[in-house]
Amino acid sequence: MGGDDSRLKTLIEMWGETGRWEVCLIDCPPSLALLSDNALVAADQIIIPVEAEDSSLFALELLMVQLSSIRAELRIDPEVLGLVVNAYDKRRGYEVTSTYAALEAFKLPILATVKDLADLRRAWRAGDSVFDVDPDGPAAQSYTQLAKALIAAE
Repeated sequence: MGGDDSRLKTLIEMWGETGRWEVCLIDCPPSLALLSDNALVAADQIIIPVEAEDSSLFALELLMVQLSSIRAELRIDPEVLGLVVNAYDKRRGYEVTSTYAALEAFKLPILATVKDLADLRRAWRAGDSVFDVDPDGPAAQSYTQLAKALIAAE
């Protein structure tokens, strides 16, 4: 790894000096490319979203290897706060429930479980928040659960 993997960290530090914000949320695509490396290097804390799908187990394993590599090579140690399990629908049976159990085996806290809900799709299509679509609905409750878990982790 060269200097490219710390460019985002440098920018965040520069912007942070302005005092305009306290938290910077970095959202990047599910990829093991340079953008993910930059996000991992720049982060003090990490939340890992995963789908309740078998393919997510493999992707999570790869991400943990990538994180270990970055920790060893760059001598950084971002804290993994836990997982957010998305698209969870136990009506799909053993496939989903066994995946959830396998995620628990990673020994990372599950901060929130977001069910596969129509509210999420409606909000996404409309460009709105789930709190705008249905502030008391299950999707909003899931994200409230996540916010409470993150506040408790501070």
